[in-house]
Amino acid sequence: MTVHSPERTRSDDASIAADETARYVGAVMADARDTVISAASRVPEIADSTRAAVDGALRQMETGSDEALTAGASLALGAAIGMLVGGAPRLFIVMALVPVAAIGAILLDRQTRIRSARSSGGRA
Repeated sequence: MTVHSPERTRSDDASIAADETARYVGAVMADARDTVISAASRVPEIADSTRAAVDGALRQMETGSDEALTAGASLALGAAIGMLVGGAPRLFIVMALVPVAAIGAILLDRQTRIRSARSSGGRA
């Protein structure tokens, strides 16, 4: 009759647990690799759709009224300030300020064109 010591059983249990953990980690790594490969194959498609969405948004902003653009800029700026006060990550705050910068550039361009049209119209 063979008697197993408690130390031998603990060692065997630890070895079995380590093997199971290694298999689990390997499976997770394989899933992660497959996900990365799948995402990498979609990068050009995602970039094209993002570019189209940004172009569409800029086109809408350029054709919008000054009042609508000012309201949009105010909303985006308010959201950014709220996130800043609320302690949101800086990346999110910067992302919320992107529309403010785009709208500001469009409004500034409009004002510059109006001023140049007035100045060239007044001199002629």
